[in-house]
Amino acid sequence: MTDAALLLALLLLFALYLRRGAWVALLTFREALREVGYWLTLAIFAVLVLLLPVLALAATALGRDFEMVIEMAVDSIAFAGALFTLLLAATLSYRERRSRVLLLLLTRPVSRGSLLAGRLAGLLAAVLLAMLVLTLAATVAAGFAENNRRFDRFDLWPAGTSLLTFPAVYARFIALRLSPMYQGIALAAGQTLILAACVTAAAPRLSAAGTTAVGGVVFVVGHFAQSLADALLGRGTGAARAVAALLPNLEALDLGEMAGAGAPPGLVGAGLLYAFFYSTLAMTAGIVSFARHEPP
Repeated sequence: MTDAALLLALLLLFALYLRRGAWVALLTFREALREVGYWLTLAIFAVLVLLLPVLALAATALGRDFEMVIEMAVDSIAFAGALFTLLLAATLSYRERRSRVLLLLLTRPVSRGSLLAGRLAGLLAAVLLAMLVLTLAATVAAGFAENNRRFDRFDLWPAGTSLLTFPAVYARFIALRLSPMYQGIALAAGQTLILAACVTAAAPRLSAAGTTAVGGVVFVVGHFAQSLADALLGRGTGAARAVAALLPNLEALDLGEMAGAGAPPGLVGAGLLYAFFYSTLAMTAGIVSFARHEPP
């Protein structure tokens, strides 16, 4: 099963579970897009991503300017995904408590599980939309970096290329050179899924500040999970891997310097599968807690 087929299957499973809470997802998504800070933050990150070729000029002498743009683009989009998740979760949670929307939603004929799943889907849709825009900006930035140095290395920009043939030329460039970047962004989306699931599961029981704190802890600990587990339990041991997976292990969903060369076979699929199951466990814990306690 290819990574794309696996991702499609996971999305289908989530859609089947969400079918009764789709209107909650739409409501959450619309509320997120109404935030001025969302668009302002997206504009800032888009400009930074477009300027990555300029920031990578320092590596030109090493012949790695293109690879640096790819690595920085993946890291920037991963960080942006986490930041959007935390900001939107905190803002929506604050608004929800202030307007008592959650109590109103509980009067509707929808289970609490579907309610939380809808909130997660709406939050994810808003964050992934921002990540998609930044991915398009990164594609433009990577093309600019390659064009300045060796865009004709694969005859991607032959003499006489016109505006009519440009789409095919750029599509070939994307297929040959940018697949590693898209692999890194796919894993970054897996990180976002885990983080969004954790803050969504915690939101009904915590304030906006508490929800943000939970997300911050998950983000920081998750990016050092494997290193911490190896230091405490021994590098490469089964216990270390198990503890890292439970923290969760966001570090495993970060290509790092491999973003310029591409992920090993199967890594993206395994990472997305891990993100799906971990987010499912987090949401299950949140649903159980939500069912036993009334929201504040």
